[in-house]
Amino acid sequence: MSAHAAGMAYGAGSFVSVLLSLASLVIVVVLILLSRHGLKFAQSYLQRGRKTQDLAVVESIMLDQRRRLSLVRCGSKRGVILTGGVMTFF
Repeated sequence: MSAHAAGMAYGAGSFVSVLLSLASLVIVVVLILLSRHGLKFAQSYLQRGRKTQDLAVVESIMLDQRRRLSLVRCGSKRGVILTGGVMTFF
């Protein structure tokens, strides 16, 4: 094989290698974009089942570092919830 033929074979091999690298890069970018779109679709689909318009926290105050008193509304009813600790009465 002549030096010119060996150079052509090496050049063709490096061109194919660069072409495969670019194709792989394009495929990875397309997969990333598709996964982001798929994640947005799945997230909106999953949250749609959990949303409720009847339950809401109207107001919340901190009693101390551990406890919080919250006023919640569920439909037309309201309630008070104490979270974060055991309340003792004297």
